Amino acid sequence: MRADEGRLRDVPVILLTALTDPAEVLKGVECGANAFVGKPYDDGSLLARMDSAWANHVLRAAPAGDCGLTVFFDSREHAVDSDPRRVLELLLSTHNHAVRQNADLVIARDELRDLNEKLEERVEERTAELRAEVARREAGDARLNTILESNSDGILVLDAGGVVQSANRAAHAILGRSAGNLIGTPFDVAVVAGEGSEIDVVREDGAVAVVEMHAVGAQLEDDDCHIVSLRDITEHKRQQERLRELSMLDELTGLYNRRGLAQRVEQQMELCARRDSEFVLVYLDLDELKDVNDLYGHQEGDRALTAVAQIMTTCSRASDILARVGGDEFVIVAIDAKGDDTDTVVGRLQNEIQRWNVVSGSPYRLSVSVGTAIYDPAQPCVAADLLSRADESMYREKLLRKGSMRVCPKDEMRSPPAEDTRENTS
Repeated sequence: MRADEGRLRDVPVILLTALTDPAEVLKGVECGANAFVGKPYDDGSLLARMDSAWANHVLRAAPAGDCGLTVFFDSREHAVDSDPRRVLELLLSTHNHAVRQNADLVIARDELRDLNEKLEERVEERTAELRAEVARREAGDARLNTILESNSDGILVLDAGGVVQSANRAAHAILGRSAGNLIGTPFDVAVVAGEGSEIDVVREDGAVAVVEMHAVGAQLEDDDCHIVSLRDITEHKRQQERLRELSMLDELTGLYNRRGLAQRVEQQMELCARRDSEFVLVYLDLDELKDVNDLYGHQEGDRALTAVAQIMTTCSRASDILARVGGDEFVIVAIDAKGDDTDTVVGRLQNEIQRWNVVSGSPYRLSVSVGTAIYDPAQPCVAADLLSRADESMYREKLLRKGSMRVCPKDEMRSPPAEDTRENTS
């Protein structure tokens, strides 16, 4: 355009460019530009620059001499041969552009400062929130830890591989293991979520505890795990066993009661069937217990019953089964005794009774009616039938002796009565 000798030679030229550094400005002057508007721009800035360029064009209508300028920039010389007014106009546009850029920078700076202040406020708020959350979690962890440590039940956390990750004090006590010997070690018992079981635990000191165990599945920090609760029920089991034993024992004599006897006899029958062996059941009734109670009181009657129990214990082996099955009825099960041994078993009992009558100093004599039954696995029966047979045998014996039985006062006990030599029916 500047080389054109026609009407376009003096038309003002405004550059719309994003290249606004000094080197580019000099190139614009060299090319004959009157002004420039830097990108990005707004419509108002562009229109104002156009008005300014046109006003300067009108002013330049008067003749003016060209002038030459030489500037050194960007490591080289730039020769500018142009109308000085146009050079001035271009420099003013550069100044205006710089002013506009500076205003934009001030606005941007203020906006950045506002954003920075808001960001700092948000950071402070978020920091306070995080600190509060950490404090809440720490307080919650402390409360949870207090609850776990004060719980009498043991609590274990096992990872997916069954390795102990944490344990409370009760768990260490129940399992009888220190932290160093528990944390990080595999739990030796299979754990199934939602199921409970009873396990035997051998502690480090060798003691054995019965422990009730329950497990639930859980996730901690996105990892699968099991939370296991442990309760020491050793004493409870002991009490249960004691109660079971008491339910099978006679309170007065400490011998088995009818229930306990039936259970033990059934067990012995099973054993005899496997071993093809026999046993003898002796059923005895304390004679004239009612007379003892009437003459000397029920307390003395209880002493008589206890004395029979002690005599049975003395004349029996440790393996034999002894029971009180009624008010004045007793049973001896002579283990591994055969039919031929019946007289021996009964004889030992009668001899011990006679000895007691001599040495006890009691105001009455003890005597018993005896019946026997033999269990032969070749002819099996249930315990109730065997007891019934022995009871019937004892009743026949009692009928035979009934006329000669009476409670002897103390002054008739100077010498022991003659031994009863009649054979006991079986």
